[in-house]
Amino acid sequence: MTKLTVALHSDTLIFLGDTEIPWLYQDNDYKPVRVAQLYLADKKIGKRFNGALQLDTTELPTFTQHLAWLIRCNAALPYFHFTDQQQNIIGSICKYGNLHLNTLNEQSDTIFKSFVDISKFNYGDKNSCHNWFSKTNAIAGRQSIA
Repeated sequence: MTKLTVALHSDTLIFLGDTEIPWLYQDNDYKPVRVAQLYLADKKIGKRFNGALQLDTTELPTFTQHLAWLIRCNAALPYFHFTDQQQNIIGSICKYGNLHLNTLNEQSDTIFKSFVDISKFNYGDKNSCHNWFSKTNAIAGRQSIA
């Protein structure tokens, strides 16, 4: 994501949930989620925070890893979307860890297609979102609030 952000001539991404549910709304004892929750708490993200975060490219690898664990394992959370400062793309990470991206203009579409051709990204289709990490569709650590 960092390389894509740089390719789009941006130095930050803005992340925002699509509902009023706070980012740390759901507790989860699964170790990777606990680590992600502690990471956000260390960044002064409180239990009631439901705003947007603008992150520098140097923070993206660590932040997106933690955000992906929250998304993967906390079914009660909203979808989190992101965009660059110039609003060339909009994207999200699904519960299966896939990156969903849409370009918002012709110039960013051209940059994106060129980037994908030289990157480790692959184009997906409607069947791409499934649990790649086990033989069942169950996601280890995934919980819902009853």
